[in-house]
Amino acid sequence: HDKVKYDPGLFREFYSDVWSSEDGKTWTLQTSTPGWQGRSGPRLVSFAGKLYIIAGEIGFTTSTQLADVWSSGDEGKTWSLVQSSPSYSARSGHGVVALPGYMI
Repeated sequence: HDKVKYDPGLFREFYSDVWSSEDGKTWTLQTSTPGWQGRSGPRLVSFAGKLYIIAGEIGFTTSTQLADVWSSGDEGKTWSLVQSSPSYSARSGHGVVALPGYMI
């Protein structure tokens, strides 16, 4: 009997590299060091001329959920922290929709 606590997130590798493509066939590395932590389940949305990466997770427990928001105004080459602790709770696999003038 195994008495070691099991967190499936410990056995996963989370990436933070950013790639782009104009045709889905040829991909170009934009950055391997965006500043944000590698993660699973974030949401990426284009809004007001910028890319936003929102929340995600680094494991499968509530303590490994993220809430931070990062943006890039140069097609993903450089990223800036917009908000480290927004008013919503940490989450992954959530929905984000960009509408004229706001995100929901």
